[in-house]
Amino acid sequence: MERLSILVSSFDNYSDLWPPFFQLFHKYWPENKSDLYLITNNVSYNENNVNCLHLSKNNSWSESVKQALNQINSEYVLFTLEDFLVKEKVKTEEIKHVLQFAIDNKSTAVYLNKNRFSHIRFSSLKKFQLINNSRPYVVSTQAAIWNRIEFLKYLDSEESAWDFEKNGSLRAKNING
Repeated sequence: MERLSILVSSFDNYSDLWPPFFQLFHKYWPENKSDLYLITNNVSYNENNVNCLHLSKNNSWSESVKQALNQINSEYVLFTLEDFLVKEKVKTEEIKHVLQFAIDNKSTAVYLNKNRFSHIRFSSLKKFQLINNSRPYVVSTQAAIWNRIEFLKYLDSEESAWDFEKNGSLRAKNING
């Protein structure tokens, strides 16, 4: 899955969550081969092949995500927050299937839910559900596989994560019609 990197959004004040996050991540997804990135400020996490992206503590949430995305070379990122703990085995073949779906359908994002995947911009497939752009919070910080370049279009450098969900959903109407 060289076209996919994993980006964990965080900052130094939440560093107490990093050990349980990464311990569970590696326990339940030991076969992950994708590059793994962690957004931080000054503190490093030096275990389990985690690449720390040290970004300014003065950045807004969205500015940090933008800067992180610009430091990653993969076409797609599996984006998640540090408090979304993996609680069961990750099915690598299912992640590969979702990634291939995103590539084949030029999806902006495919949100990862336990039994169903929802996405922005797609063509029909049984296991996938189109997100209606008129719905509130069509854009969210929930775990998702994003097209890295498209993700950047939804971010405004001044926004918090909550503003991103609210205003990014409004931007989705304009971006996707």
